[in-house]
Amino acid sequence: MVELETQVPLLSICCITYNHEKYISQAVEGFLMQECNFDFEIVIGEDCSTDRTREILLEYKRKFPNKIRLVFPEQNLGPAGNFINTFDKCKGKYVAFCEGDDFWIDVNKLQFQVDFLEENPEFSTCFHTVYELKNGEKTLSEVEYSKNDGVYTIYDFALRSFIFTLSIVFRNNLKGEFPIWFKDCALPDFGLHMLNGRFGKFKGFNKPMAVYRIHETGIFSMRSHEYKVAAIEKTIEVLNPHFDEEIRDIFRLQKQNLYEHLIRYYYLDKECDKAETYLNKAIENNPEFAQKAALEILPLIIKNIYQSNRYKMGDRLASLFKFVKMKKD
Repeated sequence: MVELETQVPLLSICCITYNHEKYISQAVEGFLMQECNFDFEIVIGEDCSTDRTREILLEYKRKFPNKIRLVFPEQNLGPAGNFINTFDKCKGKYVAFCEGDDFWIDVNKLQFQVDFLEENPEFSTCFHTVYELKNGEKTLSEVEYSKNDGVYTIYDFALRSFIFTLSIVFRNNLKGEFPIWFKDCALPDFGLHMLNGRFGKFKGFNKPMAVYRIHETGIFSMRSHEYKVAAIEKTIEVLNPHFDEEIRDIFRLQKQNLYEHLIRYYYLDKECDKAETYLNKAIENNPEFAQKAALEILPLIIKNIYQSNRYKMGDRLASLFKFVKMKKD
């Protein structure tokens, strides 16, 4: 496809999409409605969808030939590969990101975020609150950090992924600099934020300007706990060799917090095999956790189970763990 040469825009909207026939029009309309005092381009990577996504995008391209650029890989690249391939085509000083099943709702979103970055060069990225849309119901996201106006560093983000990628605008410091290992990230958005964190701080705004869609065909949002944990583990494994010891220690803590949460969750849900899987992972990740599990976590679980009258033997087991703790003291 031959593209028309245009002036280099201040900002590029980077959108990746796959089988988003139902949603892509709403995403594109959210891009087109932006009111800015600068030029921006819309760069969309369509990853060989099997539905009408590409057909819909070609119609938008016909209507807005100087605003929209389409990137069509010859074969399916997957989320990380499609992102790298699409991002590489972005010309702007700044990049905003949104996948094809999400959408923006504030016409001043890009202007607001670019103004902040222009005035604050020590920040690499800014983001904002979002709504979540599930089963037709829109609610403000309950992700803790995303609800606060705040300033964060790469160390905050290494501990907990709290940025909705559809809300970010970041400096284009990574053009031509994406490492080859990035394509192996199971969570490319987490990898992206970690890379951006090397260039400056993150600024969060308590200002909902976009909608994150949770639906049955979502790549990540509707997956099982096991799938999500495996994706986090895989991404940390890929990132680990490329960050310093302080970051690697934080990654280990992130995994530990996740394992301990799931131990409680699965024991209370009476899925003991799964709980034991994460108990083993937690001990492997931090051998000192074995004592904590015996003396603190399991008694708490047993107490909760007993109080709910699900196990008559709860009191005897709780007494046993109390005895173990007394011996330790």
